[in-house]
Amino acid sequence: MLSRRSVVSGVLGGAALLPALLWLQPALFARQAPSFRDQSDFFFPLKLYTADRIGSGQIPFWNPLSGLGEPWLANGQSGVFYPPTLLFLIPSAALAAGLFLLLHFAIGVSGAWRFAKEEAVSDAGALIAAAGFGACGFAVSLSVYWNHFGAWAYLPWIAALARAGLRSRGARSGLAAAVGLQAMAGSPEMSAATLALAAVLAWKARPVEDGWLDPPPGRRLLRFAGAAALGLALAGWALVPMAELALNSERRAALPAAERDRGP
Repeated sequence: MLSRRSVVSGVLGGAALLPALLWLQPALFARQAPSFRDQSDFFFPLKLYTADRIGSGQIPFWNPLSGLGEPWLANGQSGVFYPPTLLFLIPSAALAAGLFLLLHFAIGVSGAWRFAKEEAVSDAGALIAAAGFGACGFAVSLSVYWNHFGAWAYLPWIAALARAGLRSRGARSGLAAAVGLQAMAGSPEMSAATLALAAVLAWKARPVEDGWLDPPPGRRLLRFAGAAALGLALAGWALVPMAELALNSERRAALPAAERDRGP
């Protein structure tokens, strides 16, 4: 049976999501699609085309409707096999977008709450930390770039698990799942930055207080590397095509000066 304290703690943790619910209520309840910046002319077509192909039982390796055609599975932003992309199978695109964003706000806020609580922060302090993570200007601005925001949402959970020292198989499995999902979201920059931060936190993990000897930093780092490698392998369906495209694309280098159109 849940104690009164745990119920209060859970309610306070959920309260950190209120700002996101307020911002997203037009999409969630009035079916008004988020359209600021890249959402309307880039992410909606991207997600809806992907969902349409998946709904038709096809894997979209190529999108013939984008320019003169574009590799699609190799485009990390398309999120072909990223589970939250399936929300766009919902008939209402506005509701799908609202739920997609709310899900990632919830992942980020819950991870920030967990990180704060494991640092022995009070419920009130954890509420401020979690709400600050979800309601800060950076998170809100980033939410219009769905691939970057999707990857950003997993950062607190990855940080919390690494900081805890990865002492159990469950913790290492959780880290692998979070790293894999983050990589599937389609932001290599955010994934690389998160892995660098998590490696430092694994090295400087929180000391144990149960009387057992703490593994040395090198061993903790090896555990982190193994779990992170497993997570990246789980996201291999996205990372391998993306890497192949990066190695073979002519966009790796700037256009020759004679071919540039500088406009008026």
